[in-house]
Amino acid sequence: MEALELLRRAQREFARRVDRVRPKDMELRTPCPDWDVAALIRHVVGADNAYAAILRGGSVQDFARVVAQTSITERPAADFASSSAALLEEMGRPAELDRIVHHPIGDIPVLQLLGMRVTDWTVHGWDLARAIGGDEQIDPGLAEALLKRTQARGDAIYATGYFVRGPGLPDGASPQAQLLDLLGRDPAPLAASDRRHRHAAR
Repeated sequence: MEALELLRRAQREFARRVDRVRPKDMELRTPCPDWDVAALIRHVVGADNAYAAILRGGSVQDFARVVAQTSITERPAADFASSSAALLEEMGRPAELDRIVHHPIGDIPVLQLLGMRVTDWTVHGWDLARAIGGDEQIDPGLAEALLKRTQARGDAIYATGYFVRGPGLPDGASPQAQLLDLLGRDPAPLAASDRRHRHAAR
């Protein structure tokens, strides 16, 4: 699948989940240990803004400054729509994909930056779905493509400090389950009692 199409699919994955978030959901816990829903959305929007900044020639210091200054409003879906649209505009130039930008993990090509955003939007979209009791099914084509990319990176994906290794799965697990496990998530469905608790919280 072409890189920019993967990016657009990943944007839709996060957008359809954040569109369901209501004010009373913002303090729900997510699969990311240190983040509630508000913190997860702020992370995603802040990273969008920071990626756009370095694509415009910004430094690593600019990246950190933009993340620190990002806040979200009472309309998180609109916040994400704005930040992701700006990033798609910056990344939507295929001739630029080999250009080098300054990211906190080092100087990397725009194509690698794009792949990182695909991962973030897709996986944090699943995190958000689990937190609010939404649809956890990832676009199958996106899950398969992202699984292949993650497997190809091997241990390098853990060297960034952004992900931890999962406990492993039995043979025959779906591409989505394998992807989530590789990125430190538990793909097993929530118990009925947990689902009832989350729906009651809404």
